[in-house]
Amino acid sequence: MGEFANSLKLAKQSKRGCVTGWVAVGGGFIAADVIRWKEGVFERRGPGGRRVVKVGDQVLTAEVLKEADRNGWVHLLVRRCEVGVSRLLRRDLIPVKAGTEIRRAYKTIVKGKAERLLWSDENSRAMLSSMFLGNKEHERFMAMETDEE
Repeated sequence: MGEFANSLKLAKQSKRGCVTGWVAVGGGFIAADVIRWKEGVFERRGPGGRRVVKVGDQVLTAEVLKEADRNGWVHLLVRRCEVGVSRLLRRDLIPVKAGTEIRRAYKTIVKGKAERLLWSDENSRAMLSSMFLGNKEHERFMAMETDEE
């Protein structure tokens, strides 16, 4: 499909009001958002597993089950996992299975240049994520971005 065909398809979808795409996670994410990010895959090596070696990368796409708790952990349901090329010869990286519940630190997700899938009705999402309509503690993790800058 050419570039012109893609833009024509997007124009038709926007007329119907059903444009779906990915946007950067700037203001954070809420429960029920679908997000994707890139993270490293690590393996323990050496005597007693003392040394940790990065063996590759993976791109995870997951649905947020629970927002970040007090300790910064986000509970997710994996929808898709794409593994990159292994840095080690003759080794396949094992992807996370779809349907698996995982837990990741909010910081880790944001470091991986996270994107979220647009909702069909962004106005309803805005109402759900509003700090004025609920008793949520947004400032602590949503505005944090990363500490390493």
